[in-house]
Amino acid sequence: MNTDDGIEWQAPEYADRGHGPDWFWALGIICVSVAIAAVIYNNYLFAILVLLAGATLAMFAVRKPKIVTFSITQQGVALGEQFHPWRELDSFGIDLRRKEEKKLVIQSKKVLTPYIILPLKDIDEHILETYLEKRIPDRGHVEPLAHTLFEYLGF
Repeated sequence: MNTDDGIEWQAPEYADRGHGPDWFWALGIICVSVAIAAVIYNNYLFAILVLLAGATLAMFAVRKPKIVTFSITQQGVALGEQFHPWRELDSFGIDLRRKEEKKLVIQSKKVLTPYIILPLKDIDEHILETYLEKRIPDRGHVEPLAHTLFEYLGF
Protein backbone atom coordinates (compact mmCIF):
# COMPACT_ATOMS: atom_id res chain seq x y z
CA MET A 1 0.00 0.00 0.00
CA ASN A 2 1.68 3.19 -1.24
CA THR A 3 -0.28 6.42 -0.81
CA ASP A 4 2.00 8.47 -3.11
CA ASP A 5 1.12 6.56 -6.27
CA GLY A 6 -2.17 5.21 -4.99
CA ILE A 7 -3.57 2.46 -2.85
CA GLU A 8 -3.70 -1.17 -3.95
CA TRP A 9 -4.98 -4.35 -2.30
CA GLN A 10 -6.26 -7.79 -3.17
CA ALA A 11 -9.48 -9.42 -2.03
CA PRO A 12 -11.95 -12.03 -3.28
CA GLU A 13 -14.39 -10.60 -5.84
CA TYR A 14 -17.27 -11.58 -3.55
CA ALA A 15 -17.74 -13.28 -0.18
CA ASP A 16 -17.84 -17.05 -0.62
CA ARG A 17 -20.88 -18.15 1.36
CA GLY A 18 -20.47 -21.85 0.57
CA HIS A 19 -23.91 -23.01 -0.54
CA GLY A 20 -24.96 -26.25 1.07
CA PRO A 21 -27.22 -28.96 -0.30
CA ASP A 22 -30.29 -27.28 1.23
CA TRP A 23 -29.68 -24.13 -0.83
CA PHE A 24 -29.57 -26.17 -4.05
CA TRP A 25 -32.69 -28.13 -3.09
CA ALA A 26 -34.55 -24.88 -2.37
CA LEU A 27 -33.42 -23.39 -5.69
CA GLY A 28 -34.52 -26.53 -7.56
CA ILE A 29 -37.92 -26.73 -5.84
CA ILE A 30 -38.64 -23.04 -6.48
CA CYS A 31 -37.60 -23.20 -10.13
CA VAL A 32 -39.48 -26.40 -10.89
CA SER A 33 -42.60 -25.12 -9.09
CA VAL A 34 -42.60 -21.86 -11.04
CA ALA A 35 -41.96 -23.75 -14.29
CA ILE A 36 -44.89 -26.10 -13.61
CA ALA A 37 -47.15 -23.13 -12.88
CA ALA A 38 -46.02 -21.53 -16.15
CA VAL A 39 -46.82 -24.72 -18.08
CA ILE A 40 -50.28 -24.88 -16.44
CA TYR A 41 -50.90 -21.36 -17.75
CA ASN A 42 -49.55 -22.37 -21.20
CA ASN A 43 -46.54 -20.11 -20.89
CA TYR A 44 -43.88 -22.55 -22.09
CA LEU A 45 -41.30 -19.93 -22.93
CA PHE A 46 -41.38 -18.57 -19.36
CA ALA A 47 -41.05 -22.13 -18.00
CA ILE A 48 -37.92 -22.66 -20.09
CA LEU A 49 -36.56 -19.27 -19.01
CA VAL A 50 -37.06 -20.08 -15.30
CA LEU A 51 -35.33 -23.46 -15.63
CA LEU A 52 -32.40 -21.91 -17.50
CA ALA A 53 -32.13 -19.14 -14.91
CA GLY A 54 -32.11 -21.72 -12.10
CA ALA A 55 -29.39 -23.75 -13.83
CA THR A 56 -27.33 -20.59 -14.34
CA LEU A 57 -27.68 -19.63 -10.66
CA ALA A 58 -26.59 -23.11 -9.63
CA MET A 59 -23.52 -22.90 -11.89
CA PHE A 60 -22.51 -19.53 -10.43
CA ALA A 61 -23.10 -20.79 -6.87
CA VAL A 62 -20.55 -23.57 -7.40
CA ARG A 63 -17.92 -21.18 -8.81
CA LYS A 64 -15.25 -20.04 -6.35
CA PRO A 65 -14.47 -16.30 -6.21
CA LYS A 66 -11.35 -15.03 -7.96
CA ILE A 67 -8.81 -12.90 -6.15
CA VAL A 68 -9.08 -9.41 -7.65
CA THR A 69 -6.59 -6.55 -7.41
CA PHE A 70 -8.30 -3.30 -6.44
CA SER A 71 -6.45 -0.03 -6.88
CA ILE A 72 -7.13 3.64 -6.39
CA THR A 73 -4.74 5.82 -8.35
CA GLN A 74 -4.42 9.42 -9.46
CA GLN A 75 -6.29 8.45 -12.66
CA GLY A 76 -9.23 6.65 -11.06
CA VAL A 77 -10.43 3.40 -9.51
CA ALA A 78 -9.61 -0.05 -10.91
CA LEU A 79 -11.35 -3.31 -10.08
CA GLY A 80 -9.25 -5.93 -11.80
CA GLU A 81 -9.63 -5.17 -15.51
CA GLN A 82 -12.40 -2.59 -15.04
CA PHE A 83 -11.30 1.02 -14.77
CA HIS A 84 -13.38 4.01 -13.68
CA PRO A 85 -11.79 7.46 -14.20
CA TRP A 86 -12.48 10.16 -11.61
CA ARG A 87 -14.68 12.12 -14.04
CA GLU A 88 -17.20 9.21 -13.96
CA LEU A 89 -17.32 9.09 -10.15
CA ASP A 90 -19.44 11.36 -7.98
CA SER A 91 -18.80 10.63 -4.29
CA PHE A 92 -17.90 7.88 -1.83
CA GLY A 93 -18.54 6.47 1.60
CA ILE A 94 -16.90 3.81 3.75
CA ASP A 95 -19.44 1.39 5.17
CA LEU A 96 -18.24 0.22 8.59
CA ARG A 97 -21.55 -1.25 9.80
CA ARG A 98 -20.14 -4.79 9.60
CA LYS A 99 -16.57 -4.68 10.93
CA GLU A 100 -15.68 -8.07 9.44
CA GLU A 101 -16.80 -6.91 5.96
CA LYS A 102 -15.90 -3.24 5.53
CA LYS A 103 -16.86 -1.84 2.12
CA LEU A 104 -15.92 1.17 0.05
CA VAL A 105 -19.07 2.45 -1.68
CA ILE A 106 -18.48 4.80 -4.60
CA GLN A 107 -21.39 6.50 -6.32
CA SER A 108 -20.92 6.58 -10.07
CA LYS A 109 -22.40 9.03 -12.56
CA LYS A 110 -23.35 6.08 -14.80
CA VAL A 111 -27.01 5.10 -14.89
CA LEU A 112 -26.52 1.33 -15.21
CA THR A 113 -23.88 1.11 -12.47
CA PRO A 114 -24.91 3.66 -9.84
CA TYR A 115 -22.69 2.16 -7.13
CA ILE A 116 -19.28 0.55 -7.21
CA ILE A 117 -18.71 -1.54 -4.09
CA LEU A 118 -15.22 -2.66 -3.14
CA PRO A 119 -14.41 -4.98 -0.23
CA LEU A 120 -11.80 -3.49 2.10
CA LYS A 121 -9.45 -6.16 3.33
CA ASP A 122 -6.53 -5.16 5.56
CA ILE A 123 -6.83 -1.51 4.50
CA ASP A 124 -6.65 1.38 6.95
CA GLU A 125 -9.89 3.22 6.19
CA HIS A 126 -8.49 6.53 7.47
CA ILE A 127 -5.64 6.52 4.92
CA LEU A 128 -8.10 5.52 2.20
CA GLU A 129 -10.56 8.23 3.23
CA THR A 130 -7.83 10.91 3.21
CA TYR A 131 -6.68 9.82 -0.26
CA LEU A 132 -10.22 9.77 -1.69
CA GLU A 133 -11.28 13.11 -0.17
CA LYS A 134 -8.69 14.83 -2.38
CA ARG A 135 -10.57 13.60 -5.46
CA ILE A 136 -14.28 13.16 -4.70
CA PRO A 137 -16.47 14.21 -1.74
CA ASP A 138 -17.29 11.90 1.16
CA ARG A 139 -21.08 11.66 1.39
CA GLY A 140 -21.18 8.73 3.79
CA HIS A 141 -22.67 6.21 1.35
CA VAL A 142 -23.49 2.78 2.74
CA GLU A 143 -23.99 -0.46 0.88
CA PRO A 144 -27.46 -0.45 -0.75
CA LEU A 145 -30.05 -2.66 0.92
CA ALA A 146 -30.64 -4.69 -2.26
CA HIS A 147 -26.93 -5.49 -2.52
CA THR A 148 -26.78 -6.50 1.15
CA LEU A 149 -29.89 -8.68 0.74
CA PHE A 150 -28.55 -10.45 -2.34
CA GLU A 151 -25.23 -11.07 -0.58
CA TYR A 152 -27.08 -12.51 2.42
CA LEU A 153 -29.05 -14.82 0.12
CA GLY A 154 -25.80 -16.01 -1.43
CA PHE A 155 -25.80 -14.23 -4.79
